[in-house]
Amino acid sequence: MLSRSCCQPQIHAYQAHYVDALVDVFCRAVHQIDERIYSEQQKRAWAPIPADKAFWQRRFATTKPFVALLYQRPVGFLELDAQGHIDSLYVDPDLQQQGIGRLLLTHAIDHAKQQPLPQLTVDASRCAKPLLEQQGFVEQHTQMRRSCGTMLVNHVMQKVL
Repeated sequence: MLSRSCCQPQIHAYQAHYVDALVDVFCRAVHQIDERIYSEQQKRAWAPIPADKAFWQRRFATTKPFVALLYQRPVGFLELDAQGHIDSLYVDPDLQQQGIGRLLLTHAIDHAKQQPLPQLTVDASRCAKPLLEQQGFVEQHTQMRRSCGTMLVNHVMQKVL
C-alpha cells in the first residue's frame, strides 16, 4: 500500500497502453466489494472474470476515460460522455479512501463546466453513492438492472452545474 503523503495522483488522458491496468483496477475494485453490499453472483455479473480485453480496448478507445496515475501507474479512471453522464468511476481497491475518486470527480466536474454542460448524471453503485453525495450529487431514484441474468441495484444521481 502506498503512503497517503508520498505523492499526489495526477489526472491524464487515456492512452491505449493503460488498458490492462485499468481492466485490472475495474475487476479488483468490483470483486473486493464486501459481500454484504453485493453478492458474489452480482459481482461476477458486473465484472466477469476473465475480463474481455478486446471489449475494454474498444470501449476505452471510444470513451477516452480520465486516468489517475500514481508513480506513472494507473490507479483509477472515470468515463464521462459528451452529454454529462459518468459511466464508470473505479479506484484501485488498495488505494481507496485516499482521495483518488474525489480527484477524478473534481476533474470531471471542472471539465463539464468548461463544456459547458448543465448537469452531470450517474448510475451509482451502493459503494460510490456516499462519495457522489459528498460532491453534491443528489439521488433521483433507485433502479434495478439485469446483468447476465442477475439483478443489480444502483442509484440514479444528478449534479446541477
